[in-house]
Amino acid sequence: MAGRIATHGGSMLSYPVGAAAVAACTGAAGSVGLVLLGFGLSAATFCPLLVLGIWWRRLTGAGVAAGFAVGAVLTLAGVNLDYGTPVAVACSFAVMVVISLVTPGLVPREAGRMLARMHRPDDRSSQLYDRSSRVYAPYIADY
Repeated sequence: MAGRIATHGGSMLSYPVGAAAVAACTGAAGSVGLVLLGFGLSAATFCPLLVLGIWWRRLTGAGVAAGFAVGAVLTLAGVNLDYGTPVAVACSFAVMVVISLVTPGLVPREAGRMLARMHRPDDRSSQLYDRSSRVYAPYIADY
């Protein structure tokens, strides 16, 4: 058990040590660039997935994989460009849509039901409900 705790503690310590090593090797400007690259990669891959996955029933796994790849490659290729990330995000959206339209048989069967359940109002929406105070409207007069 002591070995497991020491190993776990060592791995927890490796993150700040690794971050400090990267900052020491790249300097302040390099560290900022790495952080911006991380945000750019996240925007070019996860943003299209989240938006299309929540609002479009025809998104397929193949479209997601292709969009991830295109977004990552364009973000990494456009590191030195001022407009690399916005172009990568737009291209990732386009690739996800086109590949999903080309592969319609790969849409999961339960996708429509799951999206309908996500967008259906809560049971409380039929009643008067004050969401800011979490108190039902008929009881507000008592306050």
